[in-house]
Amino acid sequence: MENIKKCSITVFCNNKQNKILSDKGSRLIDVLRSNGIGIEAPCGGKCLCGKCKVRISAGDIPEPSAGEFKFLSQEEISSGSRLACCVKVHGDMEVYLDAGGGSAQIMSEGVDYKIDLQPVVMMEFVELEKPVVEDQRDDLKRISDKLGISQCTAGMDVLRNLPDILRKNDFRVTAVHCGQELLAIEEDNSGSGCYGVAVDIGTTTVVAYLMDLTTGKQVDVISDLNFQKPYGSDVISRITYTMEHPDGLDTLRNKIASQINGMVKSVTQ
Repeated sequence: MENIKKCSITVFCNNKQNKILSDKGSRLIDVLRSNGIGIEAPCGGKCLCGKCKVRISAGDIPEPSAGEFKFLSQEEISSGSRLACCVKVHGDMEVYLDAGGGSAQIMSEGVDYKIDLQPVVMMEFVELEKPVVEDQRDDLKRISDKLGISQCTAGMDVLRNLPDILRKNDFRVTAVHCGQELLAIEEDNSGSGCYGVAVDIGTTTVVAYLMDLTTGKQVDVISDLNFQKPYGSDVISRITYTMEHPDGLDTLRNKIASQINGMVKSVTQ
């Protein structure tokens, strides 16, 4: 089987250096994206906006394509500037990215409204009747009756710890439930608070709000540029990307999912 040599690309951006590998013939913009290196491409990488400008300082510097002459001056071309969406990788290279393309003002404040709180997740302190010969309901049934839940369900982790927690706390516990599902049992009247995260996913930015589900008050907020932005500045460009790349939908979904998971972790620490 023929051994296909990978091309080495050294990327310089924001005073940082990254070394990545690429298959020969791959587009530079796709290689950068797949390695988590964001680059401006409002047109989705179709050589229509000229925003994905890079400078190739060493190695395999390709000849500019006809489309690049519309966006690059002769001086820029002579210095190694190219559009990442037009560059095909055929050899090792050193690439410099513009560090100023990722900043934006993100609005995370708005008008407060008074609403009736009806959180999906509830936290309730309950005092249960202890088992006796005349009352041999199982522990889960005992809790569901107290909470007024007709067909209460619970995961194995909750069920495994339920008997010990109930008896250790003399059947005085805090139940956390969502609809008919028992999510957790905490010792005594824990008073640890019940929180939720609301996420506003915009085309350009993503904002996560940590909310107190008991009071309805905002506790904290965190924001960032949408990780899908390098794949197009608008929804149509991103839809086009998913249509033109077999793994496009998975790529965009994984980008936003990992971003939300990271923001939830940060805002709840």
